[in-house]
Amino acid sequence: MSKRIIPNMNMMKRCLYCYKLKDESEFSKEHVIPQSIGGTFNKPDNPFVLHNVCERCNNVLGIYVDAPFTKSTLINMYRHQVAYEWVNPEKNKSIPLAYMGYNQQISYKDYICENYLGPTGDTIYHFHKQYPEEEVMTGVVGIPPTAKRKNPDKGFAFLFITSNNPIWLPTIILSFLDAFKDSIHYLGNGPTPQINKGNFTDIPKELNELHDELLKIQNTHHEQRLSLDILGEQRFMAKLGLSMGAALLNNNFIDSEDADLLRNFMREKDPEERKKIPIKGNGILGGKWDLMEKILSWKYGHTILLKEINGVLVFFIQYYGSLNTLIQISTDRSHWEGKIKKDGTIYVLIPEKQSFVGPLGFTQFLEHTQKITPIKELHNIEEEIQNYIHPPFKI
Repeated sequence: MSKRIIPNMNMMKRCLYCYKLKDESEFSKEHVIPQSIGGTFNKPDNPFVLHNVCERCNNVLGIYVDAPFTKSTLINMYRHQVAYEWVNPEKNKSIPLAYMGYNQQISYKDYICENYLGPTGDTIYHFHKQYPEEEVMTGVVGIPPTAKRKNPDKGFAFLFITSNNPIWLPTIILSFLDAFKDSIHYLGNGPTPQINKGNFTDIPKELNELHDELLKIQNTHHEQRLSLDILGEQRFMAKLGLSMGAALLNNNFIDSEDADLLRNFMREKDPEERKKIPIKGNGILGGKWDLMEKILSWKYGHTILLKEINGVLVFFIQYYGSLNTLIQISTDRSHWEGKIKKDGTIYVLIPEKQSFVGPLGFTQFLEHTQKITPIKELHNIEEEIQNYIHPPFKI
């Protein structure tokens, strides 16, 4: 007769997201800001890491809640722009490619063609077979994370380099290879590169006709279709509000009704059902942001603000100095008492440096952006970027 195993309650803790009691061995490190948009910070006083999220929630929510936003066409666009501001081609680092959409002109067998732009405006064509229909995520750039488990076709990619300045070549090549790690790589307007041996392949005869067609349309207008999931941010913002509350507020927030609302909204898959959950906020494509956008704008990273407004704690975030969204995270002052500054608490996240500045006061940050009293660390970063002149693409 087998003995029933009684769990040791001293080794149990409750997951922030599913709210289930689980053994400590089932938990993993959770980055409050996903790593894909710069949530890794090399600072000893990093508050943006949680240890009360179970591994299952970490994985599942990363695929179904984080990815529809962090891999969206909008985020990709601004991520590329900000990365270019930081890039120094002499350091041989890659940057994200800019996604341009599905190419409507080019066809090859039963393959789909997607267009990207490289660091110097380089034209890139990625050909692949249709991903499993049930796994497709609207508005997601690249292979949908839900499709990876079904071994989707990685396809092949052509790179047409625009720049003739050799200093840019490593950045162009690395950015291209990083974007299509498991694809077959072809250089469309030059001999097969011998650098990084094995990463590029000679163009086979069966692709000669396609290659000729691609050569003809260089420097011409491309007809492209871009898709956007306007609901992709909703569940992500609720998850971010919940985890930000767990990271920065008092411990009584985690078990509160406010946290439950965010938790329920985050876990609800049906958009119509989500409408029934009384969460207040505005998304990237909703609301008028003129004043708040101007006040919080810092174009080299993300700006976070937690501020009490009319007895309610509001969480506002501006991504890459351009995309703004907010959500109410608490109605109980005891959740943030002693944790949030009276005029609001701000953190400036700097993905390219894997760092952040904060906590800052709202007034303190405003005086910096208005050039009244500079914040030294932010001022030094701004000067570093503004004083650097990118080498020309053409020589």
